[in-house]
Amino acid sequence: MSNPWHEMMEDDPTGTTALLAQQVAAAEVARAIQQETGPLIQQAYENGQQQNAALAEAQVESAYYEADRALAANYGADWVEARDAVVQMVNDEPDLLSYEDRLSPAKMASRLDLLYKATREDRRQARDAEAFDRIKNAPATTYQDLISGRSGERE
Repeated sequence: MSNPWHEMMEDDPTGTTALLAQQVAAAEVARAIQQETGPLIQQAYENGQQQNAALAEAQVESAYYEADRALAANYGADWVEARDAVVQMVNDEPDLLSYEDRLSPAKMASRLDLLYKATREDRRQARDAEAFDRIKNAPATTYQDLISGRSGERE
């Protein structure tokens, strides 16, 4: 088997040398471009990731405000009072509100509504326990004293 480069060199040494020089130069240019563009492409990718993260965060925030507005309209002051407890619950247990639900105002409102109802029951039980402790620790000696507000002092 004969080598085509050898044949070309024998037929046209100057043209073959020029062709080889062009191919080497093209390969060198391609390598230089790749070395130059590689970091640029990586930087563009990283910038895109940062922008996507910022957009997603803004969408989550927007969805939260819409959900908050809907729950405030539905539950009024009771939602406003319970909101911090619900948000704390989500912060403590992020799996309670999936990422997909965080992006949708309707899904977020629905999930926060369920969590609100759960915390509402917890808050009611805490109030009842506190009231029971107050009654239990009151110095009233009879039920009538307790109902009348007298502290067990006899007249």
